[in-house]
Amino acid sequence: MNELMVCLVVTLLSGLVVFLAEGPLRKLLLRSGIVDHPNKRSSHEVPTARGGGVVILAVIGSGSMWLGWHMESQVTYYLALLSLLLTLVSWVDDVKGLSAKLRLGCHVAAGVCGALAIGAASLQMDFGGGLSWQPPAMLGFSLAVFYLVGFTNAFNFMDGIDGLAAGQAALTAASAGLLSGLATHSWGEAPVLFSFLVAGSCAGFIPHNFPQARIFMGDVGSVPVGFLLACLSIWTAQQSQWWLLIPLVMLQANFILDTFLTFVRRVVRGERWNEAHHEHFYQRLVRAGMSHTVVTLWEIGLQTVVVLLMIAYLHVGAEARVGLIGSVIVLWLAFFCYCEFQFRRFSRGEIGNACEKLRREA
Repeated sequence: MNELMVCLVVTLLSGLVVFLAEGPLRKLLLRSGIVDHPNKRSSHEVPTARGGGVVILAVIGSGSMWLGWHMESQVTYYLALLSLLLTLVSWVDDVKGLSAKLRLGCHVAAGVCGALAIGAASLQMDFGGGLSWQPPAMLGFSLAVFYLVGFTNAFNFMDGIDGLAAGQAALTAASAGLLSGLATHSWGEAPVLFSFLVAGSCAGFIPHNFPQARIFMGDVGSVPVGFLLACLSIWTAQQSQWWLLIPLVMLQANFILDTFLTFVRRVVRGERWNEAHHEHFYQRLVRAGMSHTVVTLWEIGLQTVVVLLMIAYLHVGAEARVGLIGSVIVLWLAFFCYCEFQFRRFSRGEIGNACEKLRREA
């Protein structure tokens, strides 16, 4: 069996197992009362089972064990163990609730261990064409830990409407494997197969979560999946060529930029940044009256454009690569501006309608 066929089998098999297992898990969660009830910060309107990420991580963990044995890769064992620990912590948080400090402490510990396992101290930023920068080992390691912890939380924050997080994870992981395979002409490396394992597992969850969610991934899924996606970016670049790190990170620009800009806006407004909210750009678009389905399709469509731009990144020189990076950032900023415009227009309309109602009642 050739390498490309193995990638396809890993993707399809992991997706099929998750798809078949989510139904029984949903019934078990409903019987156990593990349900997400709508509140003023929610984007859903009916009680929905949460915790579907358990199956996703079970399949990824099992597949990691097989990859570690088959590929003789110790990193897959470490990532499986770390994702399992994050799954357990997040499960407790989903069911009973944990303090923000304890959750962050667990995420930082996982980030440190993940960076050590991957060997992130040798981090090197490289645009190609002679444009490169290799930070000192300690600085490179610290940047890697910050990125792992930051994206883990960013991905968790962005899991707020039907299909968005699972769709983003499936597309991003598959694209990471695709970029690595195209760049190195090798499809049998452990990071590539791990990418397709994650992609297939998340894709298998999508039919249960989109277009109408019957079960939510929950923190038990979004936290470890976000962590694994961040690890994949660094691990893939470290195993192949460090210049791949930039296009791999650009695949995650949507979630990074949305989370960062939302964080800055809340801090500037004097709001408590660590409180739950529904101020992300995608949430503001939903609040403006657009359906979950349309918003998710918008995001996935734009992400597909980003994937194509990053494939082009592999085949051009340094100056063109800088232009492609700028194009990705401008693309998402333009979308965020559109979200903000629609939200403000809707809000003005709501205020106007309320004033008109008060005037008539008076």
